Amino acid sequence: MDEILDGLEDAINSNPNITPTITKNSAAGTIDIAGAGAVSEQTFDSSLDIDYDIAAGRVATYRALADKISEIPGLRAYMVSEDGGTNNDVLEDNDIFKLSTSNKDMLKGIIQIESLIPGKAFDISEVGETSNNNSVAGAYQSTSIAVAGTGVGALQSARDALARAITGNQQDVYTPADLGLSGNSTLNDFRYSLTIYDKELEKIIPVPNDNATIPQPVDINITDVTSVQDFVDQFNAQAQSSSPALADYVEALNINGNVVIQTKDHNYDVEFSGSLKDAVNVVNVAGTTGTTSSTISGTNIDFGKGIDFTYTYDDGTINGNVNISGANSLADIATQINAVSGLSATVVGNDVVVTSDAGTNFTTSNFTNGLTGVTNVPIDKNNDYSGRQGAGAEFIELVNTVDQTTTQSSLQLKLDTLGISDSAFGEFSVDSTGLITMKQDGAVFAIGQVSIALFNNTRGLNPSGDNLLAKTNESGEPIYNLNNDKTAKIEGKTLELSTADLSESLVNLMVFQRAFEANAKSITTSDQLLNTLINLKR
Repeated sequence: MDEILDGLEDAINSNPNITPTITKNSAAGTIDIAGAGAVSEQTFDSSLDIDYDIAAGRVATYRALADKISEIPGLRAYMVSEDGGTNNDVLEDNDIFKLSTSNKDMLKGIIQIESLIPGKAFDISEVGETSNNNSVAGAYQSTSIAVAGTGVGALQSARDALARAITGNQQDVYTPADLGLSGNSTLNDFRYSLTIYDKELEKIIPVPNDNATIPQPVDINITDVTSVQDFVDQFNAQAQSSSPALADYVEALNINGNVVIQTKDHNYDVEFSGSLKDAVNVVNVAGTTGTTSSTISGTNIDFGKGIDFTYTYDDGTINGNVNISGANSLADIATQINAVSGLSATVVGNDVVVTSDAGTNFTTSNFTNGLTGVTNVPIDKNNDYSGRQGAGAEFIELVNTVDQTTTQSSLQLKLDTLGISDSAFGEFSVDSTGLITMKQDGAVFAIGQVSIALFNNTRGLNPSGDNLLAKTNESGEPIYNLNNDKTAKIEGKTLELSTADLSESLVNLMVFQRAFEANAKSITTSDQLLNTLINLKR
């Protein structure tokens, strides 16, 4: 609602017929107009083309239109905002657009439509908006034909486009609650880095890194964060200036009020392992002697995650600890200290002042946090929302168990549940790019994609029987790559040759044969010598 009210406020301020003092009332969902040049509601409605209800309706309509266009095979549409050009209210050839789910941006009604199939062109003949009997003509840019190797995902072929439609982009999602930004006015600091497979270097590398021979990760710092949009803006700015540039691999977006970190289109088939940490900055207060009060400074205390503290006191006769758990504010600390008999705590500005009963002096007093020695607390991505953002392709559920002895004819795939075919069974194949296809009545359907897991230390994998391996702490986390000829090829109906060196093996065979012959000669010589001795005795 605030974003729509902001949009209305901008519209009012840019209207030459209205010169009021604007006050946004978020609680009531209204904009109050007062002061010199104020206008009545009727005058306001006649001077301004939009009100709150219409704005909300337009946003919903634009989003529904983008969804409807995305249902057309080979097309993808989404709401965008202008991020370049000379006039942000007019479509220009030099405009740069970026995906946006901000109501304020969507209110402008800019929809970007992309073709997913190289060489496939589409034309927009007319665009407009109709409400009751009123029609408003829209504007659109001239279209260009998708070229192989450029555009979305740098696609090379229709098959590559099909793989792209199935796999989508990896997305790590963090909600405001995950980041500690929900209902919290405290400034938050974060650090971020990732590990990804670089297709040019053909190596797994940390990004950013120190550019050493064995590169070590270097975090980007995102400081004084107050909102999701603030996090996104700082992330993208830091990602652009880091070395190597984090922006070459991923980007951060504000989608429906959540932080979404996803791979760029040209890296859609590569997965990354991101590391987001809460740069916790907590404070320890040293002991004080001979006083009736102790002051805990809250200036450097980060309450974004609910931190545990221990308050230690000694009044000369009684020693004790106050264990403060899940503190999200200075008031939380004071409340939990007040629950202890003999102590009283109040919040004064950014301080918590602790006093003892009358006539009792503190001999020592310490305030320590439960994260001693921990400067960065890992933040897990939201597993409910993270994953791969696809382009709407359907996956067929494989009911049969697939093992290494399964043949093409023994795997039975049912298509009738999807309405693709009334026939119950079909055949499948896997090509060199790892794309799994199903053939039914002459038609080929893409049903999945084989991914390849890369490890920093393959020797650290744990053998699990046959040719199966399992990850360990020594091997590190897997970095998944959706094959696609970038890291390996899958060959069907072939037998892999041994990796033994045939020349070396043949040389060793001759050496062993000569050694055997030499040993055989020694045995023959010994036998002849014994025969000679026996004959001499005779």
